[in-house]
Amino acid sequence: MTYEVRDGIVSHCGEDYVQELKPTPYDEKPILEDIRNRNNAENATTMEGCVVRMVDKIAYIGRDLDDAVENKLISIEDVPQEILNELGSKNRDIVKTLLEDLIKESKKAGDAIRLSKAKFDCMKQLWEYSLGNIYTSKRVDNFRDNATAKLKSVFSQFCDDLKSTDRLQENTDALPKSPVYEHLKKFIVDIGYDSAMTDEEIVFDFVCGMTDNYVEICLNSIVRI
Repeated sequence: MTYEVRDGIVSHCGEDYVQELKPTPYDEKPILEDIRNRNNAENATTMEGCVVRMVDKIAYIGRDLDDAVENKLISIEDVPQEILNELGSKNRDIVKTLLEDLIKESKKAGDAIRLSKAKFDCMKQLWEYSLGNIYTSKRVDNFRDNATAKLKSVFSQFCDDLKSTDRLQENTDALPKSPVYEHLKKFIVDIGYDSAMTDEEIVFDFVCGMTDNYVEICLNSIVRI
């Protein structure tokens, strides 16, 4: 991958809400391999990287609102009316409103990716509302605890299986018949892990790429109680 792509990836994370993003000059950017946390990542060096970071927030804030209403965590009537008036009440409306504003304001700025103050203020208010009423709700905590337990089970089982089979190279007949082992074996080969990497590190990387449905498949096909 090119420097710009790797830079865009490492600079993508960031939960802070800012109205404007400007690319970081190349000569002011930390060495990518030295970046260990999101606070040190700074903005991407390209406009494209800044766009992705900004749009990611736009993409999920309305989706989370839709999901919360659909699952009855909140009622749409509970959301402050000024937010709904400015952004809309559905994800599709929120995305459309914010993207149109982003394009318009970024064209004006020329050297930055930005939102207007009115739209940014409402987006931040929606995030603060979601933080207090969705992300930290008791029901979400219960879901989180359940998901954590499932991931720990899958992680532990894969680690045990890699150790008992020399990373799926021998004694695999003792394992449950499941295609997930072929997926894991191919993953190890494709990435090119060597003996310097621990089994735990390999499994961590593998689990990080799983969807919710794939975790359920693993639970049902490989986890032994």
